[in-house]
Amino acid sequence: MLLGRNSATKQYAVGFSAYVDGKKDYFYAVSDIPISQANFEVLVIEQIKTL
Repeated sequence: MLLGRNSATKQYAVGFSAYVDGKKDYFYAVSDIPISQANFEVLVIEQIKTL
């Protein structure tokens, strides 16, 4: 997973991969605070809704 320049100042990163239109794609989020399981699930659901 490649993270952008802003992520260098963040302490936490989560991500997941999924196949979109037959191609593997990666999604991630970075944060200054720990990311809970519930917040991770929201991230996944919100990303899926945008596809």
